[in-house]
Amino acid sequence: MKIMQIEKLLRLYRKLLETIELGQKTFSEENISVFNFSKGARYNNKLLVVGWAVNGWNNYKKHEVTQKILEVENNIQTDDLQWVSDQWGDTINYNTKKSAFWRISNKIARNFDDELLDNLSTLSYTNLYKISKALKGNPSDKLCELQLGICKENLIEEIKILNPDNIIFLTGWGWAQWFLKGNTRINLTSKPKNKYVEYVGNSGKIKIIVGQHPQGKSETEHLKEILAEID
Repeated sequence: MKIMQIEKLLRLYRKLLETIELGQKTFSEENISVFNFSKGARYNNKLLVVGWAVNGWNNYKKHEVTQKILEVENNIQTDDLQWVSDQWGDTINYNTKKSAFWRISNKIARNFDDELLDNLSTLSYTNLYKISKALKGNPSDKLCELQLGICKENLIEEIKILNPDNIIFLTGWGWAQWFLKGNTRINLTSKPKNKYVEYVGNSGKIKIIVGQHPQGKSETEHLKEILAEID
């Protein structure tokens, strides 16, 4: 990763953490998770998958989050997706194989290289919102509102760093619209006849697909719709 790109991303994280601490009285969460993007050891620039938010990722008290900036900065530069592969089928801790998000992400990645046993190692991963509840659930409306502007900038920088050919938003349009609408560099077309893929488009050479969150959905049908849109 280029030093200048990482520095800009780190500046955004500093701004984000300062904003969260200054605005702590506006949202109800006391314990929060601070998320950073990650990529597999064999990342091949083919695929970036995007989710809503995450829990259990560097948990902090909201009033002390700026004190942890060095830890957050280190994680941004060193974290990778190995934990997803390591915990695939885990019977003690979090079992990533039970996650519909990770199962369908693995299957999408397999489309680009079906000879690899570990397709998760070839993709990259991020979330729309970088700050969420520490243990369970998505960020409250107030917490989303507080961080939205910075998270939009953050996502743009992550895309520049990761330079993927395809971005799959496994979030549904209801979540993704706040990050995609109004961006003149993104061309999107709705897919009303589809059951799961709601929008497709591009940003330059990058293919963008907005599908619903896969939890509770038919993975076979969802995957078929996604792959039909990938060149």
